[in-house]
Amino acid sequence: YADVRGFEITLSKNRGDWIQGFLNYTYDVRSTGHFEFNYAYENPAAQREYERTARDSEQSKPVPRPYARANMSFFTPYEFGPEFAGVYPLGDWRLTLLASWSSGFYFTWTGGGSIPGVLYNVQWNDVWGADLRLSKSVKVANMLNLEFLVDLTNVFNFKNMSSRYGFYDGKDYEAYMKSLHLSQDIGDKLSSSYVNIPGSDNPGDYRLKGEFTPIVPVVDINNVLLTQIKDGAIYWERNSQKYFEFSGSQWVEVDERKMDKVLKNKQYIDMPNQTFFSFLNPRQIYFGLKLSMEIF
Repeated sequence: YADVRGFEITLSKNRGDWIQGFLNYTYDVRSTGHFEFNYAYENPAAQREYERTARDSEQSKPVPRPYARANMSFFTPYEFGPEFAGVYPLGDWRLTLLASWSSGFYFTWTGGGSIPGVLYNVQWNDVWGADLRLSKSVKVANMLNLEFLVDLTNVFNFKNMSSRYGFYDGKDYEAYMKSLHLSQDIGDKLSSSYVNIPGSDNPGDYRLKGEFTPIVPVVDINNVLLTQIKDGAIYWERNSQKYFEFSGSQWVEVDERKMDKVLKNKQYIDMPNQTFFSFLNPRQIYFGLKLSMEIF
């Protein structure tokens, strides 16, 4: 079964000599689920364990997924400005902007395995987009019209990281998720699975620049064996809430400026192994000419 609720608001202007377009906002809330469990076991103990951990009969959390769209066209009248040999250089210019935004989807992250009561606890980053077209029409004869076009897709070069592509396998995905510094209210519920470093990261965040500098979370730095120390890694100790690195003979606190740079550039994020699939909408520019003929 499914339940869809929400509302929609649209403002439009479809007449005018200079501006036309529309703005739309949709507030969308959905929940889905199905009745009973998928399996029934003869062994009562197996059935109790299955019902304790299975999510077959759980209803998806009704969380909002709003989105907005805008399509605005700015143009000049055909006979605008001075005339030269029957042509108006400032006339019939058109600039069209198509922009969109959608709230990120919610999903369940437990660090591997299942944690009772943890469901749809994290949200992927919002998705942004904007395309632009600039065109100019010139009438070259009574029946012919020539239009010059410039199309820019993703004009602001928004980097929306893909949630499906780029990851080589499940372990690659798990390494990325565990490298994020999720908020403390999320991480505390995952303490039985792994140690989360408190922060403000969201799934969909990515390394801004710089080489990968892993940050390994541990409960007590003194319990890390020499054979377990990773070269070039920084260690975060939960007990002291401090960052350490191994100097070769002892643990020392990481230089504050170095640590600020690593955190600011998010160099600790373990990016997907197939990074060429991570961002599938780079900014692109197209030029074109369109020749049209008016027969009637």
